[in-house]
Amino acid sequence: MYLFIKGKPYVVSLIPAIVMTLMTVIYILNAKIGFNIPLNTSYMVGAVITVILTVVFFIKAAKNKNENIEVDVQLEKEAV
Repeated sequence: MYLFIKGKPYVVSLIPAIVMTLMTVIYILNAKIGFNIPLNTSYMVGAVITVILTVVFFIKAAKNKNENIEVDVQLEKEAV
């Protein structure tokens, strides 16, 4: 979300994140320790869940960008 808000090339990190989300959701749906759903169904449900999460990301990121939230906060250095 940081790259999106700052107007930097966020697609570089967005595409791998979407692919990893899809694969993780498919695994959880299909695995015996997960929901044990058939693989074809897991692909379909995983794709739908991934699209929903991607849309939620863009909605939240656009809202944060419009609110001009401060993304680069300077921290005070503490003496150790």
